Amino acid sequence: MFASRASEKLRSEGLAAGMLTVFADTNRFRPDLPAKNLSASVRLFPPASDGLRIVRTAIRALEGAWEDGPWMYTKAGVMMADIVRADAVPTDLFTVPEKPSTLMTAMNKLNQRYGRETVSIGLHEKEATWRSRAERLTPDYTGRWFDIPVARTKPLSGR
Repeated sequence: MFASRASEKLRSEGLAAGMLTVFADTNRFRPDLPAKNLSASVRLFPPASDGLRIVRTAIRALEGAWEDGPWMYTKAGVMMADIVRADAVPTDLFTVPEKPSTLMTAMNKLNQRYGRETVSIGLHEKEATWRSRAERLTPDYTGRWFDIPVARTKPLSGR
């Protein structure tokens, strides 16, 4: 799901990523549980924004870094790096420039028309047994009206 969402964001901005990193961490504040941090990075050449390619690459990278054990992962994600404009993707003599697939174009149009993650690759967040804990986000005092603190006063009595 993270890789699918990252590729969707890249396509919406007309960008492509040249590096993909997947990671998963346990809760470092729980000394009673075994700790584990895993991550893997993969270079994408030519840089890509195609969701199928990015999801497939993320799964392979995670499978390569995975170790079975008693770990309880509490944090996971995908990071993209070496981001370039999709129309300026560097190539070599032997690489054919990547064209947007008709599947990705159709997915973008459906998601724009009917809302984010109407069509996605992999698990759909609404069906997942886990959820991101957005209730712990730091307030965005400069970017969201509802996060700006409000001061209230009581009316003075006797005047």
